[in-house]
Amino acid sequence: MIQPLKDYLLLQDVDNEGVSEGGLYIAPSAEAKIKRGVVAAVGAGLATSIDNYYVPSRRAETTTIEELPSGAKVFTLAVGDIPPSEVDEFIEKTKAIVNAESASVYAVGDIVLYSIYGANEVRDGGKKFYLVPNKEVMAKVTE
Repeated sequence: MIQPLKDYLLLQDVDNEGVSEGGLYIAPSAEAKIKRGVVAAVGAGLATSIDNYYVPSRRAETTTIEELPSGAKVFTLAVGDIPPSEVDEFIEKTKAIVNAESASVYAVGDIVLYSIYGANEVRDGGKKFYLVPNKEVMAKVTE
């Protein structure tokens, strides 16, 4: 199985490629530019946790997130005038909030709408998949 890296999703197309609902063949230029896909795997970058990448800073005015070339994210936490004895507690509370908000919104089996322009076709075990960066996913289909 293919495991995507960084912020990529591995999607299996659910639209019948090149065939209409009535069984007619559709020219590639006439196909939809937005497709539906089933999430087969989620890249590790979409579920980044700040547990190992935080830097408390008294000089920072705001909390920032910086992405390193490796794809890891560094969170600079502005601790400002918080007494030194309370900094650790502040960091733990901040970690809990950020981790809850940055949890991946995708799970294997979810159906999403994605742009075909950012999709890269790959094959694995005779099946066709698409590696799609998160920025090309436009919506999650819910029932």
